[in-house]
Amino acid sequence: MAAVRQPRQGRGAGRENPRRRRDPRLPHPASGRRSAPAGRPAARGARSRGTRSHSTYSPRPLRPRAGLSCNPTSGGSGGYGAAFADAGRGRWGDRMQEDVEDAVAQVLATGRADPSKVAICGASYGGYAALMGAVRRPDLYRCAVSIAGVSDLAAMLAFEREDGEDSPAYQYWVRTIGHPERDAEKLRLASPRRCAEAIKAPVLLIHGLEDQVVPMEQSRLMAQALRAAGKPVEHLEMKDVGHRGWTPETLRQIVERSAGFIAAQF
Repeated sequence: MAAVRQPRQGRGAGRENPRRRRDPRLPHPASGRRSAPAGRPAARGARSRGTRSHSTYSPRPLRPRAGLSCNPTSGGSGGYGAAFADAGRGRWGDRMQEDVEDAVAQVLATGRADPSKVAICGASYGGYAALMGAVRRPDLYRCAVSIAGVSDLAAMLAFEREDGEDSPAYQYWVRTIGHPERDAEKLRLASPRRCAEAIKAPVLLIHGLEDQVVPMEQSRLMAQALRAAGKPVEHLEMKDVGHRGWTPETLRQIVERSAGFIAAQF
């Protein structure tokens, strides 16, 4: 079995800042001067290489039930030079997904994993990558788990734009994923919510109700789109849970629900 997970964007798992609107840290490759928020249980940074600060989001708890784990680093990650870090800019949904797909193909080529039992699981940016993976490769993944993931890029831009077009957070999102008007079609095609009909795999959505980085509406929109398309979806909302700074009990619940969901599909 192979449970394939996309690495976490970000550097640390600090407490969520209630003044998020003044903090340009985002769940995607960081600028180098600021760190992106902590993301997923299966986590390494897409702007920083794996460090001890990522131990809270290690894929290890999933391994006993999910099997072999592949934790790829996509373009846009730091620690490999500026060119590699910049490779993901404006390439959500295509080049960054290709890196994950290449990693899966390489694992399968070794013969160590059953190609009929591959799942994709991630949080924050990785939650987006899990959903987009299910869109792009509907016959590859048996299921997808998105934890606090983005599903609609235009809606995410609108959320950040609420503080004004000159806000650091909004400008950062525009540089990273695209402009809402000039790149409208590209953003639509790179939004899992807008491509729900292409998904075949069952999807599990997990989101904290106190998430101030990726609003819970992102998972709600995805759940609505999947149900409207007649696709199998489970949607869990967690009270008193933010985007990061999870307690051990919260992490345990997320891991157990994710691992149980993956095991059921296998």
